[in-house]
Amino acid sequence: ERRHVQKSTARKMNAAGGAGMRCYYMEPTLQISDDQVEFFRREGYLALPALTTPEEVVKIRAIYDDLFARRVGREQGDQFDLAGADEEDKEASLPQILGPSNYAPELKETLAWANARVLMERLLGGRLSHQGDHAILKPAGNGAPTPWHQDEAYWDAGVEHASLSVWMPLQDTDDLTLASCFHISEDLIAAAAERSGA
Repeated sequence: ERRHVQKSTARKMNAAGGAGMRCYYMEPTLQISDDQVEFFRREGYLALPALTTPEEVVKIRAIYDDLFARRVGREQGDQFDLAGADEEDKEASLPQILGPSNYAPELKETLAWANARVLMERLLGGRLSHQGDHAILKPAGNGAPTPWHQDEAYWDAGVEHASLSVWMPLQDTDDLTLASCFHISEDLIAAAAERSGA
């Protein structure tokens, strides 16, 4: 079975930043308690049982299946092999698409998108600037492990970032997988708490 994950990233904006993106195509349904916010600030992650409905997960997965099958974004450099040689005539070990919502704008009209937005606003506080989204496809039987990395290494080093990424698996997964996705160092937790005023 192919395994998908969807990721969306937002950054907190400072007072001089541009207007926050607060419009939703769907009414969000997610409620984040004060205890969950405190857990996030203390532990550096928050795992939720669901970001959307099972029916919408099926819909989103079909969109991603189509995007990967058509290899959208390849010519623009947005679809490539994250873990392999990225050769045109070879199946990718770990294909990913940067900005899938640019190729399927209907992703922005989902409950998952609206709920992710609410989650990020609640955990980071203040206005947010959407920084991007991407999808990773782990092919059954031959998918490579996701290389260890820190997203901030790809961002402007001259800016102090207060950011948050939301990962949503599009198939069943186990708790160990989730725990490994959300580990954050104590230094990063302390820095995030300090920036958010905790």
